[in-house]
Formats: sequence, C-alpha cells, structure tokens
Amino acid sequence: MKTIYYLSYSDKPEKEGLIFPNELLKNTYSPGIWIINLKPYERIPKLIDFDVVVNNELKTFKMKKINGLMFQVDTNIYGKFYFSILNLTSHFHKYIGNSKLINSNDRLFQVVPIDNQKLNNSCLKEGFFFVGKIDSNLN
Repeated sequence: MKTIYYLSYSDKPEKEGLIFPNELLKNTYSPGIWIINLKPYERIPKLIDFDVVVNNELKTFKMKKINGLMFQVDTNIYGKFYFSILNLTSHFHKYIGNSKLINSNDRLFQVVPIDNQKLNNSCLKEGFFFVGKIDSNLN
C-alpha cells in the first residue's frame, strides 16, 4: 500500500529538493507539501494511506481514486475530502534526504486538496487534520 508523506523544502541553499521535516537544520522552518512517491515503472494506485490526527490521535485513512487523478477520503464523521494528484515539475521535484522510505530516483507527485476552506474548518472546529507520514527514524 502506498503512503502519502509530508516533505519540506530543503533549507540548505546549495541543495534544492525535498526532505522530511526532521531533516531540517535545528531551529529552522520550511514549508512543506504532501507527496506520493512512485518507482519509474509504477502507476498511481487506486488506494493510498493518508495519516490524520483525530482527537490528538494519529490514525490512517484510505484515500480512494474516484476518477482520473481525483481522490476522496471519506471520514464518515467529518465528511468527504477531495484531493488531486499533480506532477511535480519544479526544481524541488526530488527527494534529497537520507530516509530509506523514499529513493532519490522515485518520481514525486504532489497531493493537493480541492477545498482548502473545508480543511481549515475541520482543523479549527473539529481538531481533525491531515498530516501525512514522516520518517520518525531520522534525527
């Protein structure tokens, strides 16, 4: 089963790419994005794991393909959330960190919410939010 990861833009000026947040330099911050990684021969799957926080607990929901590159997460309680998967074409299109979860040769695709306002409302009103997986084995 494929997983959605949360990666940050590298904070090292000499290296352009994406890294896990826990690979950032100490006392720095860099915005991030949700991504899915695929080997050169892989296609985007029909089901993908997406980590969320519900009532301060980490849980995993299934993101299901509904057509084309449109996906849906049905939470049953907080409603349905829709996402699109886009090809990363900028100079930040590759993973440059040290994790074993993502290979530097993997193709990365960005997972983008269709309705940001609904995501914001679920965070503020319900304490429910999508986080994506990080590599907790990195320091």
